[in-house]
Amino acid sequence: MVLRHRLGFSLLAVLILFSACRVNPDKAEFPTEDTKFPVITFMKPNKVAETGSGANLYHNLDSLNLDVMLTDNRQLARFQVDLFNRGDIQYQKTNADSMVFTFVGSITGVEYRLTRNLTIEYDPYAGPYEIKVTLWDSAGNKTVSSTFIQIRTNHDAVLPVVNVTSPMANDTFSIGSTIPVSFNCTDNSGLFDAIIRV
Repeated sequence: MVLRHRLGFSLLAVLILFSACRVNPDKAEFPTEDTKFPVITFMKPNKVAETGSGANLYHNLDSLNLDVMLTDNRQLARFQVDLFNRGDIQYQKTNADSMVFTFVGSITGVEYRLTRNLTIEYDPYAGPYEIKVTLWDSAGNKTVSSTFIQIRTNHDAVLPVVNVTSPMANDTFSIGSTIPVSFNCTDNSGLFDAIIRV
């Protein structure tokens, strides 16, 4: 009788241990919560800051090749791409309307290469444009990344005007002194960049 009780207790312990070690088949692939954000990598145009050097420059009727790598540690879900004028960065007025587009897509897997070939409109609103990519994974984690381009119009043949007010011609400075530099620039369709070389 004692042997039977011990045998029954041993079998019960094995069943409890086996049940505790079983994996829920619904959570077998991803047993822990996904807290990692998806990653956006700009291949084309280059990733540049809105006020940084090396801006991506385009003219009307140029081809804009968008090439962006989207990755996630588990599962991608969807993306959205927006291109819009950023007149708040630099105001470059033309008579045309600004170029705007938005497109979205649903994706799966852990890696997706997003490519689009766009044509810059004829005579678009010149100035800085932001290309913003928003990416979600299947857990709802969201990443937003942007790069910036400059659009110029080909028909602008008027050169910008630079007026240097300081230093004046024949000014002299001693070693270690501060050289005050002052100038103003104007252009009929807007300014893109200014570089000072000494």
